[in-house]
Amino acid sequence: MTNRIRASVAAGCALALLPSCTMRRIVADSMVGLLEEVETAYLDEPSYRYGREAAAALLKMLDGVIASSPGNEDLLVLGARLNAQYALGFIEAEDGAYARSLYRKAMGYGLRALDDPELEKALAGSPALLSAALRRRDGDDVPLLFWTGLAYGGWINLNKDSVRALADLPNAVAFMDRVIELDERFFHGGAWLFKAKFHGSRAKDLGGSPEKAGECARRALEVSGGRLLLAKVYLARFHAVPVQDEDLFRRTLKEVLEAPDDILPGESLVTAIAKHEAERLLEEEEDLFVGP
Repeated sequence: MTNRIRASVAAGCALALLPSCTMRRIVADSMVGLLEEVETAYLDEPSYRYGREAAAALLKMLDGVIASSPGNEDLLVLGARLNAQYALGFIEAEDGAYARSLYRKAMGYGLRALDDPELEKALAGSPALLSAALRRRDGDDVPLLFWTGLAYGGWINLNKDSVRALADLPNAVAFMDRVIELDERFFHGGAWLFKAKFHGSRAKDLGGSPEKAGECARRALEVSGGRLLLAKVYLARFHAVPVQDEDLFRRTLKEVLEAPDDILPGESLVTAIAKHEAERLLEEEEDLFVGP
Protein backbone atom coordinates (compact mmCIF):
# COMPACT_ATOMS: atom_id res chain seq x y z
CA MET A 1 0.00 0.00 0.00
CA THR A 2 1.48 3.35 -1.03
CA ASN A 3 1.85 6.27 1.37
CA ARG A 4 -0.82 8.22 -0.57
CA ILE A 5 -3.33 5.39 -0.23
CA ARG A 6 -2.51 4.96 3.47
CA ALA A 7 -3.07 8.72 4.00
CA SER A 8 -6.40 8.60 2.18
CA VAL A 9 -7.57 5.61 4.18
CA ALA A 10 -6.48 7.25 7.42
CA ALA A 11 -8.28 10.46 6.53
CA GLY A 12 -11.42 8.52 5.62
CA CYS A 13 -11.34 6.62 8.88
CA ALA A 14 -10.82 9.83 10.84
CA LEU A 15 -13.81 11.47 9.15
CA ALA A 16 -15.94 8.41 9.78
CA LEU A 17 -15.28 8.76 13.51
CA LEU A 18 -16.51 12.38 13.62
CA PRO A 19 -20.01 13.15 14.94
CA SER A 20 -22.54 13.53 12.13
CA CYS A 21 -23.16 17.22 12.95
CA THR A 22 -19.42 17.92 12.68
CA MET A 23 -19.24 16.02 9.41
CA ARG A 24 -22.13 18.06 7.98
CA ARG A 25 -20.45 21.29 9.02
CA ILE A 26 -17.17 20.29 7.38
CA VAL A 27 -18.96 19.40 4.15
CA ALA A 28 -20.96 22.65 4.24
CA ASP A 29 -17.83 24.73 4.85
CA SER A 30 -16.08 23.02 1.95
CA MET A 31 -18.92 24.06 -0.36
CA VAL A 32 -18.39 27.81 0.07
CA GLY A 33 -16.16 28.15 -2.98
CA LEU A 34 -18.53 26.15 -5.16
CA LEU A 35 -21.56 28.13 -4.02
CA GLU A 36 -19.76 31.39 -4.71
CA GLU A 37 -19.12 30.17 -8.25
CA VAL A 38 -22.79 29.22 -8.57
CA GLU A 39 -23.77 32.68 -7.32
CA THR A 40 -21.47 34.30 -9.89
CA ALA A 41 -23.04 32.34 -12.72
CA TYR A 42 -26.55 33.02 -11.43
CA LEU A 43 -26.08 36.78 -11.11
CA ASP A 44 -24.69 36.97 -14.64
CA GLU A 45 -27.79 35.26 -16.06
CA PRO A 46 -29.29 37.56 -18.74
CA SER A 47 -32.78 36.03 -18.71
CA TYR A 48 -35.31 37.42 -16.23
CA ARG A 49 -37.48 34.31 -16.52
CA TYR A 50 -34.62 31.86 -16.03
CA GLY A 51 -33.27 33.86 -13.10
CA ARG A 52 -36.64 33.83 -11.40
CA GLU A 53 -37.25 30.11 -11.97
CA ALA A 54 -33.76 29.11 -10.83
CA ALA A 55 -33.77 31.20 -7.66
CA ALA A 56 -36.14 29.19 -5.47
CA ALA A 57 -34.16 25.94 -5.78
CA LEU A 58 -30.87 27.78 -5.25
CA LEU A 59 -32.17 29.47 -2.11
CA LYS A 60 -33.57 26.25 -0.68
CA MET A 61 -30.25 24.49 -1.21
CA LEU A 62 -28.43 27.40 0.41
CA ASP A 63 -30.76 27.27 3.43
CA GLY A 64 -29.85 23.62 3.91
CA VAL A 65 -26.12 24.28 3.66
CA ILE A 66 -26.37 27.16 6.15
CA ALA A 67 -28.31 24.91 8.54
CA SER A 68 -25.35 22.53 8.50
CA SER A 69 -22.87 25.33 9.29
CA PRO A 70 -24.90 28.10 10.92
CA GLY A 71 -21.90 30.20 11.91
CA ASN A 72 -20.14 30.34 8.54
CA GLU A 73 -20.01 34.06 7.66
CA ASP A 74 -19.40 33.49 3.95
CA LEU A 75 -22.53 31.34 3.70
CA LEU A 76 -24.55 33.85 5.70
CA VAL A 77 -23.52 36.68 3.38
CA LEU A 78 -24.68 34.59 0.42
CA GLY A 79 -27.96 33.87 2.19
CA ALA A 80 -28.57 37.53 3.01
CA ARG A 81 -27.79 38.74 -0.50
CA LEU A 82 -29.66 36.15 -2.52
CA ASN A 83 -32.80 36.18 -0.37
CA ALA A 84 -32.94 39.99 -0.39
CA GLN A 85 -32.31 40.20 -4.13
CA TYR A 86 -34.91 37.55 -4.91
CA ALA A 87 -37.51 39.37 -2.82
CA LEU A 88 -36.73 42.76 -4.35
CA GLY A 89 -36.28 41.70 -7.95
CA PHE A 90 -38.95 39.06 -8.40
CA ILE A 91 -41.44 38.81 -5.53
CA GLU A 92 -42.17 42.13 -3.84
CA ALA A 93 -44.42 43.56 -6.56
CA GLU A 94 -46.79 40.59 -6.59
CA ASP A 95 -46.65 38.72 -3.29
CA GLY A 96 -46.02 40.92 -0.28
CA ALA A 97 -46.39 38.16 2.31
CA TYR A 98 -43.81 35.94 0.62
CA ALA A 99 -41.45 38.89 0.10
CA ARG A 100 -41.73 39.78 3.80
CA SER A 101 -40.66 36.28 4.78
CA LEU A 102 -37.69 36.43 2.40
CA TYR A 103 -36.60 39.82 3.70
CA ARG A 104 -36.94 38.65 7.29
CA LYS A 105 -34.79 35.60 6.57
CA ALA A 106 -32.19 37.72 4.78
CA MET A 107 -32.05 40.13 7.69
CA GLY A 108 -31.68 37.23 10.12
CA TYR A 109 -28.75 35.84 8.16
CA GLY A 110 -27.13 39.27 8.03
CA LEU A 111 -27.45 39.95 11.75
CA ARG A 112 -26.17 36.48 12.57
CA ALA A 113 -23.08 37.09 10.44
CA LEU A 114 -22.48 40.51 12.00
CA ASP A 115 -22.57 38.69 15.36
CA ASP A 116 -22.91 41.88 17.38
CA PRO A 117 -25.21 41.71 20.44
CA GLU A 118 -24.75 45.44 21.02
CA LEU A 119 -25.89 46.19 17.48
CA GLU A 120 -28.97 44.01 17.85
CA LYS A 121 -29.74 45.64 21.20
CA ALA A 122 -29.36 49.07 19.58
CA LEU A 123 -32.01 48.20 16.97
CA ALA A 124 -34.58 48.30 19.77
CA GLY A 125 -33.12 51.43 21.33
CA SER A 126 -32.49 55.01 20.34
CA PRO A 127 -31.08 56.17 16.97
CA ALA A 128 -28.00 57.42 18.83
CA LEU A 129 -27.27 53.90 20.13
CA LEU A 130 -27.62 52.42 16.67
CA SER A 131 -25.42 55.10 15.12
CA ALA A 132 -22.71 54.35 17.68
CA ALA A 133 -22.98 50.61 17.06
CA LEU A 134 -22.75 51.05 13.29
CA ARG A 135 -19.71 53.30 13.62
CA ARG A 136 -17.83 50.38 15.09
CA ARG A 137 -18.18 48.54 11.80
CA ASP A 138 -15.51 49.08 9.15
CA GLY A 139 -15.07 48.60 5.43
CA ASP A 140 -14.91 44.82 5.71
CA ASP A 141 -18.49 44.87 6.97
CA VAL A 142 -19.95 46.81 4.03
CA PRO A 143 -21.51 43.79 2.25
CA LEU A 144 -23.25 42.65 5.42
CA LEU A 145 -24.39 46.15 6.35
CA PHE A 146 -25.78 46.67 2.86
CA TRP A 147 -27.71 43.41 2.46
CA THR A 148 -28.93 43.48 6.06
CA GLY A 149 -30.11 47.07 5.70
CA LEU A 150 -31.74 46.35 2.34
CA ALA A 151 -33.63 43.40 3.81
CA TYR A 152 -34.59 45.41 6.90
CA GLY A 153 -35.94 48.26 4.79
CA GLY A 154 -37.76 45.90 2.44
CA TRP A 155 -39.47 44.18 5.34
CA ILE A 156 -40.51 47.54 6.83
CA ASN A 157 -41.81 48.79 3.48
CA LEU A 158 -44.12 45.78 3.28
CA ASN A 159 -45.43 46.38 6.81
CA LYS A 160 -46.70 49.92 6.31
CA ASP A 161 -49.80 49.18 8.39
CA SER A 162 -47.57 48.53 11.41
CA VAL A 163 -46.71 51.63 13.45
CA ARG A 164 -43.89 49.73 15.12
CA ALA A 165 -42.38 48.69 11.79
CA LEU A 166 -42.54 52.20 10.36
CA ALA A 167 -40.87 53.52 13.49
CA ASP A 168 -37.91 51.26 12.63
CA LEU A 169 -37.43 52.76 9.16
CA PRO A 170 -34.76 55.27 10.28
CA ASN A 171 -32.78 52.28 11.56
CA ALA A 172 -32.67 50.72 8.10
CA VAL A 173 -31.64 54.07 6.63
CA ALA A 174 -28.85 54.25 9.22
CA PHE A 175 -27.39 51.01 7.81
CA MET A 176 -27.28 52.55 4.35
CA ASP A 177 -25.86 55.83 5.59
CA ARG A 178 -23.00 53.87 7.11
CA VAL A 179 -22.47 51.99 3.84
CA ILE A 180 -22.28 55.32 2.00
CA GLU A 181 -19.74 56.61 4.52
CA LEU A 182 -17.57 53.52 4.12
CA ASP A 183 -17.96 52.77 0.40
CA GLU A 184 -20.70 54.45 -1.61
CA ARG A 185 -19.66 52.45 -4.67
CA PHE A 186 -20.60 49.10 -3.17
CA PHE A 187 -23.06 47.25 -5.41
CA HIS A 188 -22.73 50.04 -7.97
CA GLY A 189 -24.13 52.68 -5.62
CA GLY A 190 -26.97 50.51 -4.38
CA ALA A 191 -27.23 52.34 -1.05
CA TRP A 192 -28.25 55.47 -2.97
CA LEU A 193 -31.02 53.46 -4.65
CA PHE A 194 -32.29 52.44 -1.25
CA LYS A 195 -32.42 56.08 -0.21
CA ALA A 196 -34.17 57.04 -3.46
CA LYS A 197 -36.90 54.55 -2.63
CA PHE A 198 -37.02 55.77 0.97
CA HIS A 199 -37.57 59.38 -0.08
CA GLY A 200 -39.83 58.65 -3.04
CA SER A 201 -42.20 56.02 -1.68
CA ARG A 202 -43.70 58.16 1.10
CA ALA A 203 -46.18 61.00 0.92
CA LYS A 204 -44.79 64.48 1.52
CA ASP A 205 -46.75 64.84 4.76
CA LEU A 206 -44.93 61.74 6.02
CA GLY A 207 -41.52 63.09 5.14
CA GLY A 208 -41.33 61.98 1.53
CA SER A 209 -39.37 64.06 -0.98
CA PRO A 210 -39.45 63.33 -4.73
CA GLU A 211 -36.66 65.86 -5.15
CA LYS A 212 -34.36 63.98 -2.78
CA ALA A 213 -35.40 60.71 -4.43
CA GLY A 214 -34.29 62.10 -7.76
CA GLU A 215 -30.98 63.29 -6.32
CA CYS A 216 -30.26 59.86 -4.83
CA ALA A 217 -31.19 57.98 -8.01
CA ARG A 218 -28.96 60.27 -10.07
CA ARG A 219 -26.11 59.76 -7.60
CA ALA A 220 -26.44 55.98 -7.98
CA LEU A 221 -26.34 56.43 -11.74
CA GLU A 222 -23.22 58.59 -11.43
CA VAL A 223 -21.46 56.20 -9.06
CA SER A 224 -22.13 53.26 -11.38
CA GLY A 225 -20.89 55.11 -14.44
CA GLY A 226 -24.38 54.96 -15.91
CA ARG A 227 -24.40 51.16 -15.87
CA LEU A 228 -26.86 50.48 -13.04
CA LEU A 229 -30.12 50.67 -14.99
CA LEU A 230 -32.17 50.23 -11.83
CA ALA A 231 -31.13 53.81 -11.01
CA LYS A 232 -33.06 54.99 -14.07
CA VAL A 233 -36.03 52.83 -13.09
CA TYR A 234 -36.00 54.39 -9.62
CA LEU A 235 -35.64 57.87 -11.11
CA ALA A 236 -38.80 57.24 -13.13
CA ARG A 237 -40.74 55.51 -10.36
CA PHE A 238 -39.80 57.55 -7.30
CA HIS A 239 -39.15 60.97 -8.84
CA ALA A 240 -40.86 61.37 -12.21
CA VAL A 241 -44.17 59.86 -11.07
CA PRO A 242 -44.54 61.91 -7.85
CA VAL A 243 -43.68 65.18 -9.64
CA GLN A 244 -45.79 64.08 -12.63
CA ASP A 245 -43.02 64.51 -15.21
CA GLU A 246 -44.30 62.12 -17.84
CA ASP A 247 -41.67 63.04 -20.42
CA LEU A 248 -38.85 62.19 -18.02
CA PHE A 249 -40.66 58.98 -17.04
CA ARG A 250 -41.06 57.77 -20.61
CA ARG A 251 -37.64 58.87 -21.83
CA THR A 252 -35.78 57.31 -18.90
CA LEU A 253 -37.53 53.95 -19.12
CA LYS A 254 -37.01 53.75 -22.86
CA GLU A 255 -33.30 54.31 -22.26
CA VAL A 256 -33.37 51.29 -19.96
CA LEU A 257 -35.01 49.10 -22.57
CA GLU A 258 -32.60 50.19 -25.30
CA ALA A 259 -29.46 49.61 -23.23
CA PRO A 260 -27.22 46.58 -23.90
CA ASP A 261 -28.01 43.49 -21.85
CA ASP A 262 -24.38 43.29 -20.74
CA ILE A 263 -24.05 46.94 -19.72
CA LEU A 264 -23.29 45.89 -16.13
CA PRO A 265 -20.54 43.25 -16.34
CA GLY A 266 -21.09 40.31 -14.01
CA GLU A 267 -24.59 41.49 -13.02
CA SER A 268 -26.67 40.76 -16.10
CA LEU A 269 -29.57 39.59 -13.94
CA VAL A 270 -29.79 43.02 -12.30
CA THR A 271 -30.08 44.53 -15.78
CA ALA A 272 -32.75 42.00 -16.73
CA ILE A 273 -34.73 42.92 -13.62
CA ALA A 274 -34.40 46.62 -14.48
CA LYS A 275 -35.71 46.02 -17.99
CA HIS A 276 -38.61 43.96 -16.70
CA GLU A 277 -39.56 46.74 -14.28
CA ALA A 278 -39.26 49.35 -17.04
CA GLU A 279 -41.68 47.39 -19.21
CA ARG A 280 -44.10 47.00 -16.32
CA LEU A 281 -44.05 50.69 -15.45
CA LEU A 282 -44.58 51.74 -19.07
CA GLU A 283 -47.62 49.48 -19.22
CA GLU A 284 -49.00 51.28 -16.16
CA GLU A 285 -48.22 54.76 -17.47
CA GLU A 286 -51.84 55.80 -17.99
CA ASP A 287 -52.68 54.95 -14.39
CA LEU A 288 -49.63 56.75 -12.98
CA PHE A 289 -50.18 60.15 -14.53
CA VAL A 290 -53.09 62.52 -14.28
CA GLY A 291 -54.29 63.70 -17.67
CA PRO A 292 -54.42 67.39 -18.67
